[in-house]
Amino acid sequence: MSDPKLEIKMYSNKYAIEKGLKEIAEKAKNKKQILRETSQTVMHYISRAFDTHGESMGEKWKNWSEKYYENVRKSIGNEDILILKGTLKNSIDRQIKEDSAIIYTPIEYAAAHNFGFKGPDKLGRMLNIPKRTFMEFTDDLEEQIITTLWGELKIDEAERQMDAREKYLKNED
Repeated sequence: MSDPKLEIKMYSNKYAIEKGLKEIAEKAKNKKQILRETSQTVMHYISRAFDTHGESMGEKWKNWSEKYYENVRKSIGNEDILILKGTLKNSIDRQIKEDSAIIYTPIEYAAAHNFGFKGPDKLGRMLNIPKRTFMEFTDDLEEQIITTLWGELKIDEAERQMDAREKYLKNED
């Protein structure tokens, strides 16, 4: 039995993204490639959040609590926030279908770190995990997605024009 996937969906009502996605659906020759490139943009953005401890998303992550640092992190010698062994960072994955791309992590504790969590864990211990966002739809990410979309649409359009030209030249012979 496979582990359940945690899906964090990002939505935006921005006109440019909707227009770009509609144009892809109507005209794109290679939708999967466009989804692959766009989802790669998002994956890179998430990876940068880990590398910059949240600064690339606009809010630097809180440091470890003194108690956690003294009891756990100091002995390990790894002071990176949210990266003990890299399990969470390396778990971010994508699933690309014909008409959609999902970016997700199967790690159960991902949401607790991404959104913050205050309350008991499964063992009844009280936790107070500060919000350390790594998956969020920001204005910067939106701009990167739009840039990727328009770039991919231009490539797709150029390929269609080349195909049409080849077809025309074949008929000319």
